[in-house]
Amino acid sequence: MSEPRITIIRSDRKTLAIQLKNGEIIARAPLRMKEKEIYGFIDSKRSWIEKHLSSMQEKKKQADKYPPFTKAEINELAEK
Repeated sequence: MSEPRITIIRSDRKTLAIQLKNGEIIARAPLRMKEKEIYGFIDSKRSWIEKHLSSMQEKKKQADKYPPFTKAEINELAEK
């Protein structure tokens, strides 16, 4: 598995949080937190990140097995 992309979003917050979205790691951090601390936190959560990224990839593989709904099928479901 290749290394996921890491995006750091700084804002006026007090805590550091990690979010996984589309195979990307998003770290939401306080404005004044050092990058070294942010990357250290991400590294300390590596097993959690790998577990959830793996789960996300497996769910995507399962979803790719089925064709998407056609416009007619969507309209039929909406009418029901």
